[in-house]
Amino acid sequence: MRDTGFGTVWALGSIRVEADIIARGGAGSQDDGGQGGDIGVYEDLEAGPAHGNFERAIYNSGRWDVGGGNGLDSGGDAGHVYVYGFFEVINTGAISSNGGSGEFDDGGWANEVYLESDNRLTNSGALSANGGNSRDFSGGGVYNGVYLYAVETVSTGNLSANGGNSNAASQGGSAGEVEVYGASAESVASGTFSANGGTGGPEGFDGFIYILGILVQESQVP
Repeated sequence: MRDTGFGTVWALGSIRVEADIIARGGAGSQDDGGQGGDIGVYEDLEAGPAHGNFERAIYNSGRWDVGGGNGLDSGGDAGHVYVYGFFEVINTGAISSNGGSGEFDDGGWANEVYLESDNRLTNSGALSANGGNSRDFSGGGVYNGVYLYAVETVSTGNLSANGGNSNAASQGGSAGEVEVYGASAESVASGTFSANGGTGGPEGFDGFIYILGILVQESQVP
């Protein structure tokens, strides 16, 4: 197996990404799966009146995957995705930070998908941070989860931070958090939201879901 590195983009002006970005860890055909890489996209806050006072945005329509690799032993842990745009972030692509599956050992851990803007955020893509499944041992948990933060947030995509599944004799993975924050009355969140513990014996703990000021589900994670 091989771990992946990280990619970061800093830019002055709008950023448009239409390509798929795959930073998954490598498969471990004889041992553990590799760790996923990180993706970071940031809009330069200094690009203000001195550079022309125009609004800028980050647009993504590609599929981004920073998941851990599958392993004969343990699944690899996922990397994380962080996107920050001062004026606006618009995402229509699927973004995943899922743990890799394991055969003879635990599933890999999920990490986080984090989209943030100081003004507007629009998301219609499926965002996931799910723990990896395991055949013989425990399902992978979730380090963090899926987070959307802006003054005005409109999200219609499905959001999930579920623990990984295991067999009937081993522990299911604990879920993470799904949080959507929007301060303005124009904020809307639809689609499905899930932070369920993985199946197993016993099942994993359910996680935290908080949508536009409403506590949808309390965390059971100790």
